[in-house]
Amino acid sequence: MIFRIAAPLLVLFVYGQAMATTFQIDPTQSEVRAYVPSWESQRSYNNWWEPGLTDPDTGLPIPEPELYDWTLTWPLTPFSIQGQFQLDEQKSPWVQDVSRLQLSNLNIISDVPDYADFSLDMATLLSYTPSSQHVQWSSGVCYDDNFYGGNWSCTGFQNGIVWEVEGGFDGETLDISGYFWGVMTPEPYDYNTFTELADTTPPDYLVNFDGVNGLYTFHVVAVQSVPEPKTFILMFAGFLLIMARLQYTKRV
Repeated sequence: MIFRIAAPLLVLFVYGQAMATTFQIDPTQSEVRAYVPSWESQRSYNNWWEPGLTDPDTGLPIPEPELYDWTLTWPLTPFSIQGQFQLDEQKSPWVQDVSRLQLSNLNIISDVPDYADFSLDMATLLSYTPSSQHVQWSSGVCYDDNFYGGNWSCTGFQNGIVWEVEGGFDGETLDISGYFWGVMTPEPYDYNTFTELADTTPPDYLVNFDGVNGLYTFHVVAVQSVPEPKTFILMFAGFLLIMARLQYTKRV
């Protein structure tokens, strides 16, 4: 009798405790931004032409030449992102109101250019304060989320790019933004203005992407989807149900 009562209750308990928390990225609220080359033109005027000039050989008027100044700019351009990942909360055993959010099994799709080298790897571990629902992380050498408690001091020197992630988490929706600092807006050229005569098309110039490789920002809004139980939990639950059935059959 005890087994017949305990088995279903145990199944329900284990089933509820072992749900995989899957979050689905909302593509309508999420985006990735990367630097994309864009030629901008502006009509340029010279200082040698003036009305009334004529060709000394033909005597015909010389039309005003069309001159254009072309400048290569690098606007941050939005791209789509979609996919899913699993999220688990790990509470600090030493400090109250301090947790970490661990992202795993990332399945992310984006049409961002390859040279941006986009990924959500920087956001796979996040510091989380449940009372304020605040989420953050940093790759800075002096960053500490106080997960292990204790006093922390740092006099390290940061060299290179620093990634920052910040946002919020209410238990059902993760809303985070990632960006970098420590680098200037990319300017791969010493001279980036070109003049084209009587031509309204951009210059035929090989663009250098060295200044923008691996640079991007992102904003991701992910919502918890219907969780799915892990396979071994289902197998264990099935085993308990079979044993309960066998016990019942023997007693009938």
